[in-house]
Amino acid sequence: MKKLLLALFIFFAILSFNNINAYTTYSIVDLGNMGDRTTASAVNNHGVVVGSIREFNMGLSGAFKWQNGQTTILPFLSDMGASGATSINDKNEIVGFSTPFNWHAAVMWDSKGTINRLAGARATDSTRIHKL
Repeated sequence: MKKLLLALFIFFAILSFNNINAYTTYSIVDLGNMGDRTTASAVNNHGVVVGSIREFNMGLSGAFKWQNGQTTILPFLSDMGASGATSINDKNEIVGFSTPFNWHAAVMWDSKGTINRLAGARATDSTRIHKL
């Protein structure tokens, strides 16, 4: 019985030691020149980054998605207004806000980049997205 307990103790000690030494490495990636003010809000497990870009001389403030070195400005709810992306999940679904006509709407961009207003939600409700 003592040998079994000792074997179990050694097994779990080795298992714990391996988990302690397991770590993830990260690196900083330059996203390039993306406007006067750029804020990255979230990154998913596939390395896709979302956030907001501000171009003062053009009056643009828009949500962006950066993937594999390419920046895409995400569509707005209307031609006038601004937007920002706040979170992305591993399905590349993005949530954030868009401001058509001076009010903030909570929105979601699907994996193809199509924007949809989240009915009944305020812009402050669209800060995180998880597995759906």
